[in-house]
Amino acid sequence: MRAQRLDGHPGVPGLIPALALGLALALPQKTLGATNPGAPLLDATRAFRISGWMEPGRLVIRYRIEGGYYLYKKKVRLSVEPVSAPAGPARLPAGRQQNDEFFGPVEVYRDRVDIPIPLKAGNDRQRMTVRAVSQGCADAGVCYPPREEILVLVPDAGETGARAVEPPSRSLLEQLGFEPTPQTRSPQSSETR
Repeated sequence: MRAQRLDGHPGVPGLIPALALGLALALPQKTLGATNPGAPLLDATRAFRISGWMEPGRLVIRYRIEGGYYLYKKKVRLSVEPVSAPAGPARLPAGRQQNDEFFGPVEVYRDRVDIPIPLKAGNDRQRMTVRAVSQGCADAGVCYPPREEILVLVPDAGETGARAVEPPSRSLLEQLGFEPTPQTRSPQSSETR
């Protein structure tokens, strides 16, 4: 049986899907504009690469930021384990002033930023874990959600990359303090009769 169109025209079988496919292939992907024409948006782990290393008396955390992307200075937070190791807070360098469409005037980092964290005497000879939280955007107008990564730094190991922190296993409602409702079991549940 042949399908009949509701508008009364016989139509051409397969014409609509073929036109839709042709149109989809002809439209450009979301691009980064003048910075890298034709390039698709990068995954956050590629757009904002983090690494770190230990030096005498300090840790250094480095963000390498791809062209066409930026990090918000106020959204960078670093914490160190053991908590007794740092001699003070991370020293975030000045960023570039930018008028952000979402937040107004802000300081941002582009290309690369090195963030030193001073250590108490003798603490540069032990293993350190750095928890880094950051948020950035693409010049194309796409902002990424805040990201959390972990760096494990060992003396004399050179520059070390990060691993992403797994998202929480609890749902958003559970994280906000709502308790999940117990699931009801059907009469034919896992109990054997």
